[in-house]
Amino acid sequence: MYTYLKQFIRSKEVYLSAAPQMSPALEQLLGRVEKDIVKRRNLSTVLSSRRELNNHFTQKF
Repeated sequence: MYTYLKQFIRSKEVYLSAAPQMSPALEQLLGRVEKDIVKRRNLSTVLSSRRELNNHFTQKF
C-alpha cells in the first residue's frame, strides 16, 4: 500500500485495475531471470534431504 502512495506522489496519476502492474525495475529483474532460465544458468536442483544438501555444497566444481 505504501508503494502505491509513493508512486502516486511521484507521478500524480491514479490507475484503477483488477490486475496489479509490475514496476519497471521488477520487470527488468524478471527479464534477466527468464534469460537465465532459458540458458539454464544459475539454477539448482531440488534438494529434499540433509544428505543431498550437504553433497550439493561440498562437491567440487
